[in-house]
Amino acid sequence: MREKEHQQTSQYGLTASSARAHTSQPKRRRLSQPVSSSLQKRRSISRIRSGSVLEDDGEREQLSTSEGEALGDALGRHRPPPRSPSFYSSTAYAAGSSGRNGRGESGSTSSSDASSSDRHVFDWDAKRAAVRERTRERQRMSFDERQSSARARRLNLTLPSRYAPGEGEETVTGLASVISRGRDATPPYGTPASADAANAASSSTARRQAARPKRRLSVNPVIETALIVGAGAAMCHELGTTGIPRVQSHVTELAWICSSTLLYLAMRGAGACGFIWSTDHRNYRQCGDDGALSGLLMGPLLAAAALLAAIRETAGLANAPNGSPLPYPNWQIEGPLSLVQHARPTPDSLHQLVLSRCSLVSLQTLTSTILLLHLLGTRWIRRPADFPQSNWRRLGSFVVFEILVTGFVELVRELAARSGISFWTDLARWEVFTAALFYQSNLYCISRLARKSFTLGELSIVAAIGVTLVMETLALTVAKVMPFATPFVKAFRSPTPLVVFQSALVVGSFMIGFLLSPLLYLSRHLAQKPVHRLRWPHKRDLHRRLLAGFFYLFAALYIVGVLGLWTRWILGRRDPWVWVLHFLIKGKHPWSRPLLVAYWLALVAASVLSWQAIVVSAKRFRVVRNPTVTSVTATAATATATASGSLHENAASAAHNADVPIAPSSANTRATAAGVVRSLGGLGAIGNAAANTETGGVTLKRAATLSLNARRKFFHALAVMLFVPGIAADPAFMHLAFSLAFSAFIFAEYIRYYALYPFGATLHVFLAEFTDHKDSGPVILSHFYLLTGCAGPLWIEGSSQITQQIGVLVLGVGDALASIVGRRYGRVYWPGSSKTVEGSVAFVGSILCSTLLLRMLGWVQPFSIPRLGVVLALLGALEGTSSQNDNLILPVYGFVTLTLLNV
Repeated sequence: MREKEHQQTSQYGLTASSARAHTSQPKRRRLSQPVSSSLQKRRSISRIRSGSVLEDDGEREQLSTSEGEALGDALGRHRPPPRSPSFYSSTAYAAGSSGRNGRGESGSTSSSDASSSDRHVFDWDAKRAAVRERTRERQRMSFDERQSSARARRLNLTLPSRYAPGEGEETVTGLASVISRGRDATPPYGTPASADAANAASSSTARRQAARPKRRLSVNPVIETALIVGAGAAMCHELGTTGIPRVQSHVTELAWICSSTLLYLAMRGAGACGFIWSTDHRNYRQCGDDGALSGLLMGPLLAAAALLAAIRETAGLANAPNGSPLPYPNWQIEGPLSLVQHARPTPDSLHQLVLSRCSLVSLQTLTSTILLLHLLGTRWIRRPADFPQSNWRRLGSFVVFEILVTGFVELVRELAARSGISFWTDLARWEVFTAALFYQSNLYCISRLARKSFTLGELSIVAAIGVTLVMETLALTVAKVMPFATPFVKAFRSPTPLVVFQSALVVGSFMIGFLLSPLLYLSRHLAQKPVHRLRWPHKRDLHRRLLAGFFYLFAALYIVGVLGLWTRWILGRRDPWVWVLHFLIKGKHPWSRPLLVAYWLALVAASVLSWQAIVVSAKRFRVVRNPTVTSVTATAATATATASGSLHENAASAAHNADVPIAPSSANTRATAAGVVRSLGGLGAIGNAAANTETGGVTLKRAATLSLNARRKFFHALAVMLFVPGIAADPAFMHLAFSLAFSAFIFAEYIRYYALYPFGATLHVFLAEFTDHKDSGPVILSHFYLLTGCAGPLWIEGSSQITQQIGVLVLGVGDALASIVGRRYGRVYWPGSSKTVEGSVAFVGSILCSTLLLRMLGWVQPFSIPRLGVVLALLGALEGTSSQNDNLILPVYGFVTLTLLNV
């Protein structure tokens, strides 16, 4: 043995035992108190100067230049030419002040992320020429290489094999590739490598690129682009033929954004992704398509469809002998509020709605133009990999770009107005500044706080909806503050009390979260922090109760005080609470709305209780005995159940005491099963048989439960039973109920995510049962998307009953049956997608049958079946080709196409 070790030493210059010592060092004990970043930096510099390197797992390691070269030869790497004793490890110092264990594992956004380790070379010790060389080398990299970490690029590096030089390739991994090499075969500190090494690296890269399979032309993006851009072209034609000069001027805005989007998609190429300024891929949910097409065009198309619907309603009611002040007379609600008071003649409510929706088209094209400027800026001005790693520097860069973009769009508006071109002229200057700043702030804040929860398209749609609600709330407030200076109320819907209450509920809920964010942050921080790291561990539960109590108290004060007083002021000194009680009994009959509320409560309670019973039964394990083994006594079976029950009681009590949201997963299930087996191990023969399942004695089998797809579609069916009768019977009451439900969902997400006592853990466990890969971020959005998709056509005040029902039919009936049929019977897949053609056929057929059933029941007015068939065919094609969230995209596109074809 000693002779073999001596031979290895003489051959490689390094013994196997010393190599093991370099690769596996005992970990140091982690300090209980954090170390300041300046102290870490001073320690790191001193270790580098003394030849010491801090590796990824926090190990201290001494490695000389000769030993590193020898170990590299031992792993199959050619020895580089002699160089100065310098060391480089990008991941060694990637953690920074907020990293953990030297790997940068942190919940916050900082320079500790994996992709930020490219630049952690100590430039203050290197020469300027070396720094410039590394900068030029980085510019030569592809975008994908710059997005990946330096460690990943080094580990994927292929070098010629030492057994057959020049003929084969061998992937080099291990300590030598981490310590002794720079990125992409460049030695540390920019020292140029030998010509042989450079040629080998370039030849291996060329061989890898040649070995990659050629990408086929993706059909789905082409179909999706044709569907959405085609709808935009048809909308431009419809608005251009209305004969109203004020409306025709907005065709230019819509045509501009459609053509610009098409040109941008053609120039960026297939497979490319867009980004908001100062963000990167870590801020978005992973998806095959970034959704830039939907984000750029869905908002303007929706606004144009709402404008077209208002124009048709105005033309239809112009000749009525007794015209109603509401565009939809079947709504049991009072007329629009009289907020404007001056002697000048004002247009009637329907013409005010047309003028307001002209402003809505300008607002949506403005936000889409801003998004397009961000996409162009991150592609041609500064790529995402080139942004600074510091969060504060990123924020500063975003603020500067935000101000420049806002100034640019205001300059374009002024130049267009001076040239006589109607381009965003329906928006006042303060509206342009407010909308531009708030929209960009929404984009950045949501992408940073709810990272990996949205694609780019979903993020832009959500931000645009938020800006629209805020601008509508400001329009109501400005009309009340300055009634003599405002020609009409620029609300994008009829300014009824329903719009006032929706602004108070939805916008007010987000304001509560913003104002009480310190309490929410402390609650989550206290719930996540280990007990042994707290200053007063025994007071942890008390502090959590106090934080939750103060949040509930301040939220109640804000609702009763600020929101209640604002609503009372807008309603003309009418008490909002009394108004709601009167509204509850002012339906078609005094008992119709209370009966509808009782129906909802009974259905929701029965669904939640039955689902809770399913969840509890699914978490139980039953013992299955093999008949070949000797019989088991009833006493042992009882003891087994007792042990299993005690284990679940202990786990439940621990979760209750900690009250930290822990999502149920397969890992937890396996751990529970292992715990049951260990408990059975102390019960004699039965425990031994259960613990050793390979012998076939006793096995643990989980009770049957529904799949994730069935669980999610269960609530889609619940939405149909809840919403379809309500929309058909009383759409005005459903409008208010949807707003209240959305506000309740916002508060529920506050409680769940920030672990507010005592409902945080319970809500998290319940909602986690319905999450899929699209809920990969910290925020659970499935129920928000479902409610928004069902309520959206009603909130926009669709002109026909079938338009108001389209969201519920698309999501509750079509999407649910498409998923079930596609998974069970699907054989033919859409190109490059997991969706099947059979599922799309079921999607179209189920919605068509549902609308015919509603027509037979008298819940929708008569409609043209061929036109509806065309709309459903377009919806089915978009459902099969789009990779965005169906709950958000399909109802919007359905509303647009139904309005275009006037179904």
